[in-house]
Amino acid sequence: MAALRAGCVAWIQLAGDPVVQRILLIDAPSVIGWHRWREYDEKHVLGAMKAGMASSAAQGLLPAEQSDLFAHVVMAAVNEIALVTARADDHTEAIRIGTAAVDEILRRLLGGQPLA
Repeated sequence: MAALRAGCVAWIQLAGDPVVQRILLIDAPSVIGWHRWREYDEKHVLGAMKAGMASSAAQGLLPAEQSDLFAHVVMAAVNEIALVTARADDHTEAIRIGTAAVDEILRRLLGGQPLA
């Protein structure tokens, strides 16, 4: 769970960097196309999310048959938080709020377990 949280928070923090915003959130979807960009996201990020959710399911924190779906849900939520962070006027505050939101999502999803 700590690794899953760390990955989510790292992405939110990176989204505050103008270079990352430009390359990953603006240029990549435009240059390689949204579908290809999504394929890369699923290949590289979703696998880690699925592993984290499978680990949580093995610990009895969520139903095993729903672990892959929850990986998609968490990835979508974190990507949206990253986009909000990227568009925010105050990136530091957006990162703080986004991190708190990730903590709350994971805490609720995984049964109120401590995050860090």
